[in-house]
Amino acid sequence: MGNVNICCICNSKKYRTYKKVDQYRLLRCKKCGLVYLDQHDRINQVDFIDDAKDDLANKDREKVEYWSFPKLYNKYIKIFHHFFEERLNRIYKSNSHVKTMLDIGCGYGFWMDYCVKRGIKSEGIDISNDAVDYAKKELSLKVWKQDLRNFKKNKKYDLLIMFDIIEHMENPNKTLIACKKLLNKNGLLYIQVPNLLGFKIPMNHGYGLPYHLWQYNYKSLSGLLIKNGYQVVGHWTGPMGIIGEYEKNKSILLKKTIWKLASKLYLGNRLQVLAKLKE
Repeated sequence: MGNVNICCICNSKKYRTYKKVDQYRLLRCKKCGLVYLDQHDRINQVDFIDDAKDDLANKDREKVEYWSFPKLYNKYIKIFHHFFEERLNRIYKSNSHVKTMLDIGCGYGFWMDYCVKRGIKSEGIDISNDAVDYAKKELSLKVWKQDLRNFKKNKKYDLLIMFDIIEHMENPNKTLIACKKLLNKNGLLYIQVPNLLGFKIPMNHGYGLPYHLWQYNYKSLSGLLIKNGYQVVGHWTGPMGIIGEYEKNKSILLKKTIWKLASKLYLGNRLQVLAKLKE
């Protein structure tokens, strides 16, 4: 894309300023409405986990919100397992025959480990040395330090996972095309992203700038999937993947009621979409 601002869904170069957040500028496509980060503000995505680790050490998660570090996982393992069980239930309702999985951007491997212990043959890739080393040495998982562009394997999977990944991808179209080559005929692609239109839970949950290049809602994410030959089979929103006061059971009844309503109206802070190849 160079320094030209182009919408990844409709390829339009026409935009307006959507919002300025600190020193960053978010743009909105005039044609399809997708919100995305100005090209001039983009940085190297490889630094994401390292920067998140620094923020954790400084007890500052406002700039980079990444909860799946070993320390936080062990502290909130019951909450994570609630998220994981919720994911599996959604997967099996759409395809009860899932036996193999590739986790794209697997991080430290906790979701993979959970799936392996439930009988799903799981493999993963990630670009973080630290995360890959941990997953291999501490959890004995089949993980490779690679990005999807360089991942060449002569096999296909029943399930591909991309949780909090595609909003980081410079070219999400190439990412989704690469996924098609890795999916079995009736396989599922499961994506999670921050929901642009959602209630922010916790309240300081922001836009993930400058690491989140694309700010999706259901309309834009489903449009991107359809463009690349997928059909959506299910979608959900809610406080999924964030360890906030709702998950810690510290929020008051009124807040809980509002957040549950937001989930039912598809306005929750996280968006999950299950898709399969278009028939």
